[in-house]
Amino acid sequence: MANINSVKLKEEIKKAGYTQVRLAEELEITQNSLSSKITGKSEFTLSEAIKICECLNITDINKRAELFLT
Repeated sequence: MANINSVKLKEEIKKAGYTQVRLAEELEITQNSLSSKITGKSEFTLSEAIKICECLNITDINKRAELFLT
């Protein structure tokens, strides 16, 4: 299981002006499912990780790796 940087991801969500509820809606998953993924209890799919980066306007590949490949 790949580890994500949950602290950094939460910071990025807040910085982009999103809530977990709104981000979950964008991903078409429940807020509980998103929370479970952020805390590492389950994994993000590749398409979910890409969509999160798009929503949060994270284009730098190194920053993306820092969030999802730690």
